Amino acid sequence: MTLDGRRELNNIAQPHHYADQLKIRLRQQPLKNSTPVIVQGYYESRAMEGEDDSCDISATIQKAGNKYYYKLEAAGKTYRGILKVMKGDHNQERHIIFSGIKWALNEGDVSHLKDDESPEPLPLPIGIAGVLSNNEIKIQNSGNAMNHYIQLDACDMKYIRMVKQTK
Repeated sequence: MTLDGRRELNNIAQPHHYADQLKIRLRQQPLKNSTPVIVQGYYESRAMEGEDDSCDISATIQKAGNKYYYKLEAAGKTYRGILKVMKGDHNQERHIIFSGIKWALNEGDVSHLKDDESPEPLPLPIGIAGVLSNNEIKIQNSGNAMNHYIQLDACDMKYIRMVKQTK
């Protein structure tokens, strides 16, 4: 992945707010009059550029009528639900949300805490947000020292990259 791709994922500074923003944009910006992108397919995790390791995660996306459905498999767990898809910032880019998946951890902004302080419990957001571009799904799986979260605990990588497999 290019540095720009990582920057794009890093722009998700407060992902629970980002997911809410995506939901609003889904209602405001339908996919009409955009270049068709084939979303459906089978995606397998692959190491990010410059990394040696990847997680054991795969996703199957199917379309029925006007809706997309997913089956996400991660470390022996299977998640199923509706994949929300909306137009991205670029012509061949789509923002996606794997709906119905509860995050593993959400401590929010921890930058103001002292070393011996624990964060207040926050509700766990539901929905894993990512970007689909060039037959790849990229998810920022964990936050940073200022905004601590983990979306999928089956993977300890900061970024998850899934590549569409051809038959």
